[in-house]
Amino acid sequence: MIKLFEHQEKGKQLLLENNRFCLFFEVGAGKTYTALSALCELPPGRVLIVAPKKVLQNVWIPENHYDLSKHEVTYINYEKVARDPNFTKQRYDYIILDEVHRLKGKTTKTSRKFKVVTAYAKYVWGLTGTPQANNYADVYNIYKHMNILEFNMSYDEFVQKYYYIKQMIGNYGYAFYILLNPKKESLGELMERIGEHCMVKKLKDCIDLPEKRIETYYVDGMNTKDYRRLKHGVFSFPDLFNGEERTMIPLESINKAHQAANGFVYVDSNRTAKQLGENFKFLELKSYLEDMLEETERVIIVYYFQYDLELLKTLEYAWTTDPKEFPYAQILFMQYNQGEGLNLQYCNHMIFYSYDYSFLSFEQMCGRIYRPGQKNTVIYTIFIAKNTIEETIWKAISEKKSRDEYLKEALRDE
Repeated sequence: MIKLFEHQEKGKQLLLENNRFCLFFEVGAGKTYTALSALCELPPGRVLIVAPKKVLQNVWIPENHYDLSKHEVTYINYEKVARDPNFTKQRYDYIILDEVHRLKGKTTKTSRKFKVVTAYAKYVWGLTGTPQANNYADVYNIYKHMNILEFNMSYDEFVQKYYYIKQMIGNYGYAFYILLNPKKESLGELMERIGEHCMVKKLKDCIDLPEKRIETYYVDGMNTKDYRRLKHGVFSFPDLFNGEERTMIPLESINKAHQAANGFVYVDSNRTAKQLGENFKFLELKSYLEDMLEETERVIIVYYFQYDLELLKTLEYAWTTDPKEFPYAQILFMQYNQGEGLNLQYCNHMIFYSYDYSFLSFEQMCGRIYRPGQKNTVIYTIFIAKNTIEETIWKAISEKKSRDEYLKEALRDE
């Protein structure tokens, strides 16, 4: 059993004192060890540990610092819960929900199932460093699906009490809300109610770590004629889409512009990629790596599109896509939305070659190298195709904007 830091000891006690509680510890602050240590203090029982598949494989199942033999432990990933028709029939004494932000969806099948199962458990603990993607309604949904009784109000009641809202009518007369801003007069009450059921810790406040910095690297030449055509998307493209004439709705044109900003476009439903002229972004990356790898032993390159990976694989370096092989390679390629549950603090440089608007994915990815054990200054280099939609995407990430806010801004640029 490992020795806990002071903030972990406090978190452990709060978990044991509260039947329903969350640790909102920033990535790398040690929420896994905290929860395991608390679990060891509980009487023998049936335990359910839930996490994304890769987090289970890389963090929970291999963990050997704690003896859980007195418990009957079941491990399951969120994806499997969604597919299991018998999940709601199971009963557990203790439930640990790692990356509990997966339950922020108001009406998802997975969230509804956990609302049933957590009702019967003696203890339910939620762990995440990123509880809020859009607004405080995310935390409300997490708490509700954990059966924290104080938040068992309806969604309508919650948003009307704490938010200025705009009601909209969708297809078939369906009414929904757009949340504008929290009400100033009730924000203090909301913060107090949320705070009663969680402990929040920033990594910098509890563990000494070296400096980290973000460097933006703007690339000229990607705002091409094809990029502008795809961005506006208001006329046919028989030359790009295998002779098929087609026009695009605004959302599709945004997605295609995102692809074009990286030098290609998917031309059919099978994701067949067509390269759009010379890819100056990739050429700049090659030039950047030549200098950077003379000073740094290894680097992680983050990509978003599968086509990007195929392009990156042509780099003439020792590369891998398997984190377990990274100690023996110069470059590790990682997809943008798969940054959970990996400890890669022996690397201190990460390049974001391509990405989407999700701040949660960005923060999760950054936390792979900025965590306990990191001894060097951490550098995140963000490649941005100048005068393209990537500038809007990066703004959404850096300002922690939601998907809806990003789309509004992207559409406003049309």
